[in-house]
Amino acid sequence: MSIVRRSAIVSERAVKRRRRKRTLWTTLALFVAGLLVVGLVWLSQANFLIIQRIDVEGAGETLERNVLLLVESKLEEHLLWLFPKSNMLLFPKDLVEEEIVNTYTRIKCVEIKRKGFSRLEITIEERDPNALWCDAGIVNIGNCYFVDGSGYIFRRAPYFSDHVYYELYGGPLPALSATKRDLVLEAVSSSTASSTQKKMEDISISPESFLGTYYLQEEMFILTMLFVRALEQEGIPTYALVVYDEHHFELSLGEGGVLKFSPTQDLAKAARDFKIAYEKRFEEDSNVTPADIEYVDIRFTNKVVFKFTQ
Repeated sequence: MSIVRRSAIVSERAVKRRRRKRTLWTTLALFVAGLLVVGLVWLSQANFLIIQRIDVEGAGETLERNVLLLVESKLEEHLLWLFPKSNMLLFPKDLVEEEIVNTYTRIKCVEIKRKGFSRLEITIEERDPNALWCDAGIVNIGNCYFVDGSGYIFRRAPYFSDHVYYELYGGPLPALSATKRDLVLEAVSSSTASSTQKKMEDISISPESFLGTYYLQEEMFILTMLFVRALEQEGIPTYALVVYDEHHFELSLGEGGVLKFSPTQDLAKAARDFKIAYEKRFEEDSNVTPADIEYVDIRFTNKVVFKFTQ
């Protein structure tokens, strides 16, 4: 009996020692972890790691100011409520680059570089205006927006006269469902800008909703503008493009009338065929001039159809 009691006493003492040891190690671990957190918080707020200066290159004054405000707002944020994102090592460079591009549609690309431990260098490439997309008809020009060389609608434009930029009407096709597209085309064909705006409001579509979208699919837009330049090189200038649907485009001819074509046809061949038929038509009939054209339709295979106002 005495041997059993002694074993029980020894076992109980061992359990208590193990408990004290565990408590000690747990306390020590928490203390070390606390010191580590405090050290990391102190290091994250150390002046030599805090971003003190931001340089923006390649942007206009207003855009530069807006980008600076956006970046500075990010520097005021904290990670896990403890670690400031103004710390150079914690600054979310990639996420901020993405947000800048998504926020300001006029920006084509942006690159943020860390310079040392206290300076950021932000390089911006703005989109170049290639054309104007206007939300009313050719006769009554409404609100217009700059479009770049890929067909991307990126910024509201001031009023221009005398076709300073190439003009685009109709669409934008990729951004709309088939039903809304038909409604927009109907609105675009309105006789007045005010009625156009009213119809756009009735179908819950505003021109601003197209900012950051494409007027046409990028490849289709580029091919169409190459066709426009090919015609110009052939001595047939145009100043506006109207898109009715994926297979019915119209160019406003500089001397009068419109040219109907489809972007799915061989546009290089279409430009050559139209040039030949255009010159031949006026050589054969001296009673009509380019100003008498109502429309020319080149959507037929090996055939160019002329319709004159007289």
